[in-house]
Amino acid sequence: MRELETLGWDERLDSHWTELARPDLRPARVVEQQRDLLIVDGRDGQRQERLSGGLRHECSDRTALPTVGDWV
Repeated sequence: MRELETLGWDERLDSHWTELARPDLRPARVVEQQRDLLIVDGRDGQRQERLSGGLRHECSDRTALPTVGDWV
């Protein structure tokens, strides 16, 4: 299992995550992007995630969407 700290996870992020209190979600960092496909890396290793249509629709422009380096 990969430790999030190797991806830049710190006490500040951990504090925000704890406040969110969503055990059904797992934090990960975007490490690659190919259009609407994101490669994210987290405790479970790397996986592919697609941006949802709802998220793309809600964002006023592409700069508001997750990109490489973002935590998701």
